[in-house]
Amino acid sequence: MAEVDAKSVALLAAESTSGEVGPQGPNCRKRCCLITICQCIAGSLLNIAFIVILIAMAPILLVQTFILTLPALLESLVCRCRREYMDGISAVQLNHIEGAAIHVVFILEERVDANAIFKHYTDVFLSDSSNPCFYRFKQRAVSRWWLWPYWQNIQEDSLDWQYHFQSCKLPMDKAKLQQAVGELVGVVLDFTKPPWQVHVFENFTDEFGRAASAVVLKVHHCMLDGFTGLRVFMQAADPKAPPQEPDRPRQKTRAEGPQCLYLIPLFLKSLQKLLLMLPDKASPFKASQHLPPEGPRLCAWKTLQTVTVDDVKTFGKSDRGGGATVNDVLLAALGGAFRRYIANLGAGQQAIPKEITACIWVSLSPLNHVYKSFEEVPLKWGNSTLGTVYVKLPLTLPSSAGLKNIPEVVRDMRERTGAPELALESVIAMQILRWLGVLPKLLIRPLWHILSNKISCSTSNVPGPPFHMKWCGSPVQSINFFVPPQGTVSVFATIVTYDGSISIGLSSDPAVMNADELEQISGMLFEAELNEMLGPKKSCA
Repeated sequence: MAEVDAKSVALLAAESTSGEVGPQGPNCRKRCCLITICQCIAGSLLNIAFIVILIAMAPILLVQTFILTLPALLESLVCRCRREYMDGISAVQLNHIEGAAIHVVFILEERVDANAIFKHYTDVFLSDSSNPCFYRFKQRAVSRWWLWPYWQNIQEDSLDWQYHFQSCKLPMDKAKLQQAVGELVGVVLDFTKPPWQVHVFENFTDEFGRAASAVVLKVHHCMLDGFTGLRVFMQAADPKAPPQEPDRPRQKTRAEGPQCLYLIPLFLKSLQKLLLMLPDKASPFKASQHLPPEGPRLCAWKTLQTVTVDDVKTFGKSDRGGGATVNDVLLAALGGAFRRYIANLGAGQQAIPKEITACIWVSLSPLNHVYKSFEEVPLKWGNSTLGTVYVKLPLTLPSSAGLKNIPEVVRDMRERTGAPELALESVIAMQILRWLGVLPKLLIRPLWHILSNKISCSTSNVPGPPFHMKWCGSPVQSINFFVPPQGTVSVFATIVTYDGSISIGLSSDPAVMNADELEQISGMLFEAELNEMLGPKKSCA
């Protein structure tokens, strides 16, 4: 009997690959067509039900939102001329994610005196001759349980210099600096003061034995997003912008955007995905217990030595790359590094999921605005340029789709990041976040853990300055940045390009990874995956 079953299976397999129809072929195809039709009908019915529920619930939600925010609206009408209220996303960052501070790590090429860095920083951002746009550095964030948060000016002479400017003269190698940054990442800022700090580690020795220094900027996310932060802190750089180049015709690498005819179904698909998203289960990338806002995190970073931005661009334009963007390739390499890490773990106690959900932060503003003057493009504080999309990172290799010239992992990532609904999803997700930001903190706070901890990994890819520069008077060797993991979002991965180089940074909950594992992913596996993906770089073109 087993032999007959095996022969039947072999016959069906031969039919499906050869295109010939055997005795059971027509029945199988009819069943497949029937299943496909039923799936389409079920999907359409679900979409119709979702639309009906959405239409029914929308007026109720609007009325409830108006009633709950009425005290804040009335106060804003009275105090608008005296107070600067936060945008909804910044309000969420302050009210519900106290530990969400951006930590930018500048590795300088030489030993510097901390006081020289502090003086340069003060001259640019805090002195009487500073650009008036930098008034935010002298304001503190005020959070309230029912009314909207706002910015409050501090007295001119009340800036706590010892709090905002801190230095360390102890000798440090890379491992000790990573440990120090991890401890710093786990400290919540004091919101009775302006939410920023500058830390200088004077006696740093890099992994190649070179004498250097490190500067860590710590700025709370309610103050600015990554795009705004890059614009602001480039004002302390020399040069502040790349050399002027002639305008080049824009090359279209993928669909610019969906046609108007398809916006409605794409909108519904995106909204349905966001509202009905299921949380990831605990895994080697997601802790089962919530991480408190304050407490040590682990940090590790690596500037790649064998792969440059030009290598990735060349690969993307080649037949092997198939038009992949730099972002596609780097995200695919990150997923590959995670897969290699899982393979090294072997048979562990936790079940390994086939994929994990990653939140990818994006900028909704054109990248070239980073280097525009504030007169040409006015500076806008807060998180108005921030967007996010949710993408599944596979922990298993994708099956072949017949595109032999393109590495499967790159093709697979292009399909995931190139989905037409993602452009709408980034806008819808932030509108939902803004809505949560305008609702009273007292009501949203108990629900925040449920709403915000569905993903395993948060990622951000920042195209930094493509040129060599000085910052606060000292030449910069590399740039990295970190945002601490929160709740059960246990891993935060960042990729930064600077002066043609690529740096990867990882911060994690100590409950899911130890320092050696984090160093392994950032220091070895990411670069190894990227090298294997690109192949012989000189022959890619």
